[in-house]
Amino acid sequence: MGAPEWKVSDISFGAWAIGGAWGSVSDDESLIALHQAMSQFALHWILMFDVVTCVIPGGKRAEQVADNCQASDLPPLSDVVMTGVRRIYDEKICPLVQDRW
Repeated sequence: MGAPEWKVSDISFGAWAIGGAWGSVSDDESLIALHQAMSQFALHWILMFDVVTCVIPGGKRAEQVADNCQASDLPPLSDVVMTGVRRIYDEKICPLVQDRW
């Protein structure tokens, strides 16, 4: 049998824990898990730039600060992911914020 030649994204979120066949999970719990994963990804993406030495996001709870700090422990993002996120930023975000700095 050999290993399948699946192409798997560099970015993933193990969504099995937010419901479906694995059991009942409230929408609020699911949204918190998704938001945390995206927050860590966003912080990690910012930290991938050599010119960035520190990211100081807001935090209302000690747990939120701890979760944000874990973003620096994630493995480096691939060139493909960095290019894709940069394209999304340039097309969708930059036009909305570029005049603020």
